[in-house]
Amino acid sequence: MAKVDALIRWFMPKEERFHELFDRDTANLVRATRHFAEFAQLTDLEKRRVEMVELRTCEHEGDTITRQIFDALNSSFITPFDREDIRPLATDLDDVLDFVEGVAQQLLNFELSESPEGLRQFAGILVEMATEIERMTEMIWNLANAGQIHECGLVIGQLHRRSPGRGARSGSAPRT
Repeated sequence: MAKVDALIRWFMPKEERFHELFDRDTANLVRATRHFAEFAQLTDLEKRRVEMVELRTCEHEGDTITRQIFDALNSSFITPFDREDIRPLATDLDDVLDFVEGVAQQLLNFELSESPEGLRQFAGILVEMATEIERMTEMIWNLANAGQIHECGLVIGQLHRRSPGRGARSGSAPRT
């Protein structure tokens, strides 16, 4: 498999922008989830406001990177994988940043100085998930990593199942 992958990459034009942009995007996602986890642990409203500035900076950086990915898509004839996969991946990463920032902003809007225990737990799980997404994204550029990529997906699924309150909206009990 490694020889086939090397042969395919030799014939393909080198388009490194996407690799660099997704590396930056997932690193930014990890940074944002760490700020959110810190935000969720804080009990002082003023310290939360300071942490919110950092979180908002990450969210704006994510918007910038997403626009750069779309610009690269619009100016590239050949992409490292299907453009139909690149666009939703970039959008989904940006959506996570938007949601995390939105939750933190709502806690500030209501002047809540303490997060519920479930949110604090979930913030830690988000950091773990973002770290796995970053790890997975680093590997997608090499077909020989298919097994490791699959393992990352399984870890993310396990983390998802550990999320507090999972299934509460759907009326079903959380899976174990």
